[in-house]
Amino acid sequence: MASEAKPFLPRTTDSNEDYDIESDNSVKFRSPIPEYDWKRSCIQILPTFFLASALGFFLGHNSVTSLASKPTYGGLLPPDENVTQIWEHNLTFSQAPTAESEAAWDSYVPPGRGFIHQPDIAPFISNIAVFHQLHCFHTILNAYYAAQEELDIIRAGYVRHCFDYVRRGIMCAADTNLEVVNPANHTTNGWGQKKICRDYGAVIEYATRWANSTDKGIVTGLTGHQDHP
Repeated sequence: MASEAKPFLPRTTDSNEDYDIESDNSVKFRSPIPEYDWKRSCIQILPTFFLASALGFFLGHNSVTSLASKPTYGGLLPPDENVTQIWEHNLTFSQAPTAESEAAWDSYVPPGRGFIHQPDIAPFISNIAVFHQLHCFHTILNAYYAAQEELDIIRAGYVRHCFDYVRRGIMCAADTNLEVVNPANHTTNGWGQKKICRDYGAVIEYATRWANSTDKGIVTGLTGHQDHP
């Protein structure tokens, strides 16, 4: 069993914890403070100082330029545009599955279903999390209506994965838009209020540009063998 990690502490030894240079008998002499010729020293030091400063500026500038030219990935992909939205309840995405509602779900998924291969930030095939989250929510929705109809097609392990994955996705995105409470009943349903959101259309465009395949449509993992997106 691996030992429990311990916080880093500076290394010390018993031999020097109470070390006192004044009481060390091995210290026999102290060098006297030399008397400098300050004018001569300044003349000698200044050229070196200016040369070092110039060299430091040159190296620092090149380093910053080099870093700026390299793409970075901090969890959010390049399409960073925000849009203002007002949410209204859309029954299409909460009703029992129909051909119409499934087509609406499909419209939210880019070619490749969110799997991308981008040389700079995704040199290994990767999936953009929002499309995995939508897939999981869609699976949970279908499981709910399948259970209502008592159909024996629910893959319980898959749905449990989706419950936890969507929970974590919600917490990771941590939407901090404010939703005003109705003073009459002290609740809020979130509809009819302005929201600042990431531009989902821009994310779709990015995923389409770097799609790893031409597969289309949202996938529900309730029947047969179906990998997570």
